[in-house]
Amino acid sequence: MKTLGELLHSARSVKNYSLEDIARITKIEIKHIRALENNDYGSLPHSTFTKGFIRSYAKTVGKNPDELIAIYRRDSVEQAQTSPPGSGLNFSLKNSLLSISKSTLIPLVIGVLVFFGYLTFQYRALLLPPHLIITQPSSSAVVVSPVTIEGKTSPDSIITINQDTRVKPDQSGIFLTQINFAPGDYQISISATNRFNRTSTKTLNISVISKE
Repeated sequence: MKTLGELLHSARSVKNYSLEDIARITKIEIKHIRALENNDYGSLPHSTFTKGFIRSYAKTVGKNPDELIAIYRRDSVEQAQTSPPGSGLNFSLKNSLLSISKSTLIPLVIGVLVFFGYLTFQYRALLLPPHLIITQPSSSAVVVSPVTIEGKTSPDSIITINQDTRVKPDQSGIFLTQINFAPGDYQISISATNRFNRTSTKTLNISVISKE
């Protein structure tokens, strides 16, 4: 008993049509025409579309569409029964997975990267002390009172100066305060402690002189 593919190929040969001729007349992609003639049903779309292909092909080569569709049903059932386990993944499922557009994938990838970036930031804050940069005064500076203390750290940190004065940085991590000192030499300890209780400390030696 001949298969659908054999019947289509034979009818096409009688009409002296090439694969390209069938594709041009029926508007069916040539890869689907080859799949029909090779009985490669796994490379064809959902059976509803495949039946439409068979009907168009049959009319083009002068065959009865209903008879060929009945043979397709028979062959596809037999092919599914003889396929090894795992090889019968429905084509529509494959096609659905492959049809995910770039417009869907790009936001998904960006979302995953942002998520992992956030996790990395959180783990760094948990394991590492916050960065601490003192922009003024410089070490060994000679200044007058009040002394301006300015720097940058992580926005979630609290600045402690000489275990006394506490300063909260702004949203960009910049902090600024002024402290009165009598003339003399001082060692200033500046600490930044984040919400995970990780601390960075910088120590400066300055000399405060009278304005006069």
